Amino acid sequence: MSKGFIAGVATALVVVAVGGAGAYAVVQHQSQQKALQTEQAKTRSMSAKLASAQVK
Repeated sequence: MSKGFIAGVATALVVVAVGGAGAYAVVQHQSQQKALQTEQAKTRSMSAKLASAQVK
C-alpha cells in the first residue's frame, strides 16, 4: 500500500464523515496546500538551478 493511496482513502472517509459544506472546505484547503507545495517545489528547483549555474 502506498502512502498516497492510504491518504486518499482517509481523505475520502473524512469527506464522507464531515459532509456538506464542511467537506467542501476540507477539499478546498487540501487543494490550496497542494498548490502551495507545488510552488515551493518550483522555487526550490529554480534555486538549485541558479546555484549550479553560479558554481559553473
